[in-house]
Amino acid sequence: MSQSRISRIENGRLLPTAADVELLLRVYEADQETSNRLLGLARAANQEYRSARANRRRGLERKQGALAGFEGAAREVRHFLPAVPTGLLHTRAYAEATLDALGTVPAGAFGQVIDAKMARQDALSDPERRWWFMLTETAVRARVAPLEVMAAQCAHMAGLAERENLTLAVVPFAAAWPVMALNTFVVYDDRFVTVEVFSGEVVLHDPQDVAYHLGIFERFLERALTGADAAAFLRAAAAEYGAMAGQFIRDRA
Repeated sequence: MSQSRISRIENGRLLPTAADVELLLRVYEADQETSNRLLGLARAANQEYRSARANRRRGLERKQGALAGFEGAAREVRHFLPAVPTGLLHTRAYAEATLDALGTVPAGAFGQVIDAKMARQDALSDPERRWWFMLTETAVRARVAPLEVMAAQCAHMAGLAERENLTLAVVPFAAAWPVMALNTFVVYDDRFVTVEVFSGEVVLHDPQDVAYHLGIFERFLERALTGADAAAFLRAAAAEYGAMAGQFIRDRA
């Protein structure tokens, strides 16, 4: 948290978010009663919405830093990914292709944003932290990058699916989905959830909202491929993309 942000909070010029308050309470080692009271006030005071437009104005590399802060403060993080893998799962080439497709990052900041995305992945090696990534088959197969990049991305995720502190699950088209997969969301422990919409993201702190999203996640997990099954599915997708890339090259020759 920047000194200027702390100063604005201290001088009453900025309403702190519940995440701000939680961070400060942890830093100051507040007792549980005080923490509960102040977090309750912060949640009541905030209807958090972060627009994508504002994120672009501030710089998307700062957005990556904020995400790293959320992840660093959580012991368990659950990503629900119905459309595209999160940056934590990206190869560098896939991150570059998908970010370039957005067309919203100035050329001078492009490398910084990619570097920040890649730096976030260091947290996946922390043995004290537990990660869950729930992808639909759409998120695996949606062709949002060149064929050879898609092949490498699927192979990369197959390797991640076999890591011990990480569960990478895939819900295939053939599975009976419990509900429609409408939005990407991330649950941090059982404290708050971020939900993506086209124009930005909503941050929900109400325990009932958090519990609802945890329930959705678990219902999909019951129907998902995990471990070796997920890895095999992803390697098969990688092979398909690799074959398509080879055929494309032969057709052009």
